[in-house]
Amino acid sequence: MTESNVNNTRKDIWSLISLDDLVTAIISLGERMNLLNDDSWRLNKSGKSSSSCWSEVIRKLKLDDDEKTRHSLYNIWHLKRHRIRELVDEKKKKKMMEMKEEDSNDRNEAENCSIGKKIIATLPSEPSLPLTEPPSTRAYQKAVASGTIYQRHCIRTEFISLTRNEWKSAYSCTHKKTKSGWTSIFDEKLKFIGHTCSLCFHSPNIPRGKRKRNCSDFWFSAACTGDICKRKYIVSHRRDIDNDLMALFRVDVYGEENHSTDNVMRPRKMDAKERDVIGKRANEIGPAATFRELVEVADEKLLAAGNFSECPTIEAVKKCGADYRKKMRFDEDVFRECRILSCFYRSEDVTSEQILDATGGVLKPMKEQNQSLLYTIMFKDGIDANDNVPLAHAILTDNTVPGIGYFLGNVIHSVNQVATKKKLRPPSFIVIDFSAALMNAALQQFNIESVNKHLKRCWNVIQGKYNAEKIRSLSFIHLCCCHVIHAVARSLNAEKIDKKTREVVLYIFAYMLCCNDINQLYDTLGLVLNIFGDPNEQNAKEKIDRICSLKFNVDEESESILKDFDNIFKTAEKKEEELKLVDEYFETDEAIIHQSPFNKEAIQRYPLLNEIRARQKEDQSQQGAVTKKYSESENTTTVSSSGKSESSSKVPSEKISNDESSRSSKRDSLSSFEAATKVSHEYSSDISNNLDVPANNDHEKNESLIKTSLKTSSSSITTNTSITINEGV
Repeated sequence: MTESNVNNTRKDIWSLISLDDLVTAIISLGERMNLLNDDSWRLNKSGKSSSSCWSEVIRKLKLDDDEKTRHSLYNIWHLKRHRIRELVDEKKKKKMMEMKEEDSNDRNEAENCSIGKKIIATLPSEPSLPLTEPPSTRAYQKAVASGTIYQRHCIRTEFISLTRNEWKSAYSCTHKKTKSGWTSIFDEKLKFIGHTCSLCFHSPNIPRGKRKRNCSDFWFSAACTGDICKRKYIVSHRRDIDNDLMALFRVDVYGEENHSTDNVMRPRKMDAKERDVIGKRANEIGPAATFRELVEVADEKLLAAGNFSECPTIEAVKKCGADYRKKMRFDEDVFRECRILSCFYRSEDVTSEQILDATGGVLKPMKEQNQSLLYTIMFKDGIDANDNVPLAHAILTDNTVPGIGYFLGNVIHSVNQVATKKKLRPPSFIVIDFSAALMNAALQQFNIESVNKHLKRCWNVIQGKYNAEKIRSLSFIHLCCCHVIHAVARSLNAEKIDKKTREVVLYIFAYMLCCNDINQLYDTLGLVLNIFGDPNEQNAKEKIDRICSLKFNVDEESESILKDFDNIFKTAEKKEEELKLVDEYFETDEAIIHQSPFNKEAIQRYPLLNEIRARQKEDQSQQGAVTKKYSESENTTTVSSSGKSESSSKVPSEKISNDESSRSSKRDSLSSFEAATKVSHEYSSDISNNLDVPANNDHEKNESLIKTSLKTSSSSITTNTSITINEGV
């Protein structure tokens, strides 16, 4: 409130009342005048109550009880301008003197009266006289400040009765204490006398000792939980009028009942038995149906008064259902619980056949049948590694896009049957192994798009062209880092190059996997091209040393796994035949890689890639011509020879032809591996940590990229970007 408004308010207040009227209204408070110092002028929860001193003064003055009037009176009382406190003290003393004089006059008249009648002094009708108040104890002052003063006189008295079984269920006479659920029993009985409040039961008072014969052996109080309602019940056991059939209780009702729209009642807490009953029903028919049943059974009078104790909220019903499921579980670990249930089923079911080896023992391979693979869909939410739930399984022999796509489509259809929404929200990320069939099937079923379109979409996401709503409506593919690194290791083993060179190449690829910056990734690609792209490179040793000095910005466990090259190559060599299907990425000549926006950006930044690819195609065409000419000459020789010599000469020709054709189907980076082999043979000693600036002017641009890349640091693994660029190379 501004200063001008305060001045206007003061002028308005004196136009409505006089100073003498204000003094009289303040004196009417009596001993509570000191509470004006702590009472606020704001209309808060305590200011609105009837115990507010400023509200009582305003009612005496017959003014509007608003913040404007309260603030004006508050300033007049606390400022010394009007000497309001001195005037109040003077008038209070004057009133006391007048009362003493009237009492003395009355006594004199009574003594002088000849009849001898006692004349009763009439009290003045001045409304400013203080009323009788209870002792100003700390408990009373606290009750006045909080506004929880109940009326001291009983409004009415009622009686309720409990049967002997009900009384034994609520109270133990042997141990002198109440039992669980006693509040529910008395709450139901109090409803018969017409109460509609949501009651909060206080601890019962149970006198101890044998000499307490005249006292009530059991009594308690219950108050309404509403903000405005002042209703209170005091229930006491009447032992003197009990009989063998029932126990009688006296109910004294205090305070006024106020269930207006402003009154907010808190529902009564449920006991353990009620929570178990509601939780069990919620797991049987669902939380929504349970809530509907509770609303239909609830008393309409209680609902109209705002008492929702008989029908908890839908959130409370769901919580009861979750607590009941947790209580009835065998173990907190969901996987251990599944194993316990399976153990029970196997022990109880004596008719079924126990099958433990589902992949080898059940599905015997048929004639010309493909390999049987187990596909599992796991649902994961959050960052906890253990927070995953198995969703669906399938054993397929048709490991193609149509076969896997049918399995995924069936799972999506099943989820749609139980989903509450009309449209299924796809998962944010789909983590798969290094399988092209699984990638195409997932993209077709969840996003209805091809790999080319998905790569373009990933490029647009990195460029920031989509909003959050568009991104949440699609699924993105994440490749398993372990599968990717082993696939690269198998490809390096197939090249038959030096082990040290393979370790260097694998280290560079692992560093690219740990990078999450697209520019840093392209800079690393430039370093690789600068080393392996030119067979005449003279400073390859120093440049490899600079790349190998880059640190992985990952945890120690992941770094130790990525740097364990011996184990990686050993595992790749063992699983070469088993997992050779995933290596189709390195054997393909499809236009997927060449149409990728990541590959186009790499070629735009480094035109040397086109030269390397052109030189690769030229070498492959020459090798193909030599192989064809050699095979034709061998065939001519074998035709003119005998049957035995023909069969003996045909085997080496086929072997040579197959070796040559396998060499011609290698990937585009063959010249790069030859350059790496050359570097490894020329620099067999340990790599030093020094790097000299090369004298070749043709590589000045690439050297600047090296310096820029060495200043950056790697971060968490982003498989999509790193894998796509690796395919582009």
